[in-house]
Amino acid sequence: MSRETIITLDNAKDIVQWIDRPQTRYLNMNIINDVNVYDIYPSHSITLTPNTERFILVGKMSSSTSANIAVNFIISNQIHRKELKINKVDSTSENYELLRRLYAKQMLSELSAFPEKNKKRILDIGLKYLLVSNFTSILVLETLQQHIEHKICPHQSQLELESVQLLRTVAYKLVEFGLYNLVENIFRHIVNLRSDEPQSFRDLALLLQESNSETKNLIEISDLFKKVIFGEWDKRYSEIEVTTLHELNCFVFQFHQQQ
Repeated sequence: MSRETIITLDNAKDIVQWIDRPQTRYLNMNIINDVNVYDIYPSHSITLTPNTERFILVGKMSSSTSANIAVNFIISNQIHRKELKINKVDSTSENYELLRRLYAKQMLSELSAFPEKNKKRILDIGLKYLLVSNFTSILVLETLQQHIEHKICPHQSQLELESVQLLRTVAYKLVEFGLYNLVENIFRHIVNLRSDEPQSFRDLALLLQESNSETKNLIEISDLFKKVIFGEWDKRYSEIEVTTLHELNCFVFQFHQQQ
């Protein structure tokens, strides 16, 4: 019984009545029909807080058919059984992500009872479902400038809101910081957005060439350069083929020099 509860009660009679109230305990859950239901949380019997207005039981179901389950409680030393029919949630439902996060929160709630023992799982769940836990926090970044400052790749939806030219400017700046993986993500996104512009392929080829020489994809770099050289582009890009041919020759020469 908490100190706050005692303070809110007026006299000894109220306190005695509060203590004598029947406690409710979640006992377990049974699967009635032949359906694969697993990873149930709570995973063990728990005593419910007095005046609890709702009890949340979550789990996963691999079957496409409905699951018939029975939830068992103990109230005043008497077992009470509640049978329920659970339908599989459509992954396209507007509530699907909310249900996934609710499931993750219930997992975290149980794992957090022993945080050091479950540290890795808590971290994995927090990162996967974007939840705050004992070992994670949320950093809200609203602009590309803030992403640059914290050296974090913008989310796909954030990139789509920005102009391609601005994205290129940001990427060129990140190259100065040596953040090649981050720049590669941006340039690959630009290729998808502006496949009609040869500069999109040229930027990615030059970036891959400049990045770690031990892991760079030689075939992809060559193919990107050739895409620019042999592609059919708008006449305003008439000089880029010559420039890119020179860059391809330099790339091939440097490669043979390193062999």
